[in-house]
Amino acid sequence: MREFSEYFKSANIQECKELMSEGVPMIDIRREGEWASSGIIKNAHTITFFSMIGTYDLDKWCNELNKIIKNKDDKFIITCASANRTKVLANILQDEGYSNIYELDCGMSGWIRSGEEVVAYSK
Repeated sequence: MREFSEYFKSANIQECKELMSEGVPMIDIRREGEWASSGIIKNAHTITFFSMIGTYDLDKWCNELNKIIKNKDDKFIITCASANRTKVLANILQDEGYSNIYELDCGMSGWIRSGEEVVAYSK
């Protein structure tokens, strides 16, 4: 596991699978079209962060996140297509007081390339 800060860690596929087996939620921050085209990790929560033009509504997103995690110090994993958006989001979330953020270091593209299971996205 690679630490970007005391609050943000980058985890490989195996580390993420172990965290998820312990009940740590996976949050897929991609857009709906991405979920539909490539699928999602089984049991992942889908909450889009960036719009198609790169904008976001932090309050709205955090309200959705807080339905999944109850405290800002709870562990959770974020993933996007290639682990670029997760790094931006992690920096924002650290500023908001979240202290146990993990990212899937290879993003969904790496997860899929590795032959890991995905399930079809449904609304």
